[in-house]
Amino acid sequence: MNDQEVIEKVLKGDLKAFSIIVDRYERLVFSIVSLLLKKREDIEDVSQEVFIRVYRGMSGFNFNSKLSTWIAKIAYRSSLSHLKKFHRKSNTLDDIVEENNPVMENPDSLLEIKDSRSHIHKLINGLREEYKTAVMLFHIHGFSYVEIEKITGWPEGTVKTYLYRARKILKEQMIAHLKS
Repeated sequence: MNDQEVIEKVLKGDLKAFSIIVDRYERLVFSIVSLLLKKREDIEDVSQEVFIRVYRGMSGFNFNSKLSTWIAKIAYRSSLSHLKKFHRKSNTLDDIVEENNPVMENPDSLLEIKDSRSHIHKLINGLREEYKTAVMLFHIHGFSYVEIEKITGWPEGTVKTYLYRARKILKEQMIAHLKS
């Protein structure tokens, strides 16, 4: 069933259909909320709040964008609202990205990959919040510039600038690390 069919069922009162939406987008919501919030309880609370808002707003969704973009926007804005309300610091990238590396026969290779991955996560986590958000939405979640604009409210040119600057900083830091 595609998103439109599921939404039509939800609007007709089928709560089981809404669970399909939750199953499809819970990882996306959790990941976006985790970008901005630190405490697990806050992340879970805001994630639940996001799906309540999605359910309540479903009748107003008009398919001008993808459902994932609309849900991501709600997740991002809900997280910002929570931050403003409780003045919390942002989460670390290590809490966002799952550390499920494939099982390898060579333990040294596994350690090397884990160290490299950890270093990249630390570099990304060290970026300004805007840069980190742009990198995560674009590279991890695969949203387009236009979709990121809809999610964050930043103009498309700003999204491109943030990504350019973030990549430049990361490249410089990685080169410096390799030289040391």
